[in-house]
Amino acid sequence: MEQASEDEPNKEKEYLASDAYLIMKQISDEDSKILGLDPKYNRPENLILKSLLVCPPPVRPSVSMDSNAKAEDDLTH
Repeated sequence: MEQASEDEPNKEKEYLASDAYLIMKQISDEDSKILGLDPKYNRPENLILKSLLVCPPPVRPSVSMDSNAKAEDDLTH
């Protein structure tokens, strides 16, 4: 097997989450049942997160310091 030169583009297809979502959406109800999913309540495309909920800053916990002072978490800051 020959290695591809740097000038040749990589022939392997890269899949993005949107591509995976479209592929999983095409899975039939019968195949979903074989995969152990009930198509009435859960479909394969539901396994891909389309949105991620994040708590607003006032709800996030504060970090306690040694001197009983409170500060914001590094990620929140």
